[in-house]
Amino acid sequence: MFPPAFVDRMKKLGLDISIYEKYPRKSVHILKNEEKIVNMFKLKPVPWADHCFFVDEPRKIQDQYYDSVFIQDPASVVPVLALNVEDCHVVDLCAAPGSKTLHLVREAQYVVANDSHRNRVRRLQHNMRRFRVENCVILREDGRNVHLNEKVDRVLVDAPCTGEGIVRKIHKAMKLWSLKRVNLLSRIQKQLILNGLSLLKEEGILVYSTCTFAPEENEGVVDYVLKKRKVNLEQVSIDNLTCIPGLTAWKKREYNPVLKKTLRVYPFHNCSNGFFVAKFKKLR
Repeated sequence: MFPPAFVDRMKKLGLDISIYEKYPRKSVHILKNEEKIVNMFKLKPVPWADHCFFVDEPRKIQDQYYDSVFIQDPASVVPVLALNVEDCHVVDLCAAPGSKTLHLVREAQYVVANDSHRNRVRRLQHNMRRFRVENCVILREDGRNVHLNEKVDRVLVDAPCTGEGIVRKIHKAMKLWSLKRVNLLSRIQKQLILNGLSLLKEEGILVYSTCTFAPEENEGVVDYVLKKRKVNLEQVSIDNLTCIPGLTAWKKREYNPVLKKTLRVYPFHNCSNGFFVAKFKKLR
């Protein structure tokens, strides 16, 4: 099931494919009727994410409170927490199906939610209608080509990736996985970030995230952007979240030492999916 090249890379990262044997804990994001739902189902909070709760049967709760509950992996909220969007104008550059957008709209003044795929945009539109979100505008554009009339305070680039960290879907990810695809996505990710930075005001913040372990898609992308644009890499720190710093080297390549300010979340850290998160500040 796992390509030999993938297994070898995992070993070099200090990981074993046995991490895929244990499924992550399930969780939900509660947007309305939180106290009622928590008490009714006796839910336990996700320690690092407000309004998120661990559940054994999320679909049972969602079916009963369809306009209040959204099923979401507990680690996927981390990029939003790193962005800190209170009272900000925000662009979610790769938004569909909207799990992170639903967190952004809680605190942001408004959100421009974009995605390039027709069917995914339909799901995004459905979810914004489902929760009656009013402070969100939806676009369908290639994220590398989005242009706005005014600069924004925050940009989230939760980029398409090889999905090596999505435990429940690893079988599907492995059918598509190859080193060629890793390198192709790396190029797309760089272009997405560069365009995201062009949408930002000076001193604005861009958070980049993936759900993969591939250094070429994570630290390699961030290292490239640091060389190409006037940005600082900010520390990503999330209370109550277990994680490790990003890599400063991979194989024979040395990355900027500041890469240790990024974070990696592995499935065994928090019984969640895997994530990588980096935080840029655009300089004057």
